[in-house]
Amino acid sequence: MLGNLVIPLKVELPPKLFLDFFIRFVLVTMCVIKPLLTYQSDVYF
Repeated sequence: MLGNLVIPLKVELPPKLFLDFFIRFVLVTMCVIKPLLTYQSDVYF
């Protein structure tokens, strides 16, 4: 599923803009997922 979404975006966006978007997406995802994982189990973090 992710592969299908990433390929069209990579074609439409310039590489620098795509990289900036990708980095922001990863940071936001980490900020959202890490607290959820922490709530589930404090052992790993």
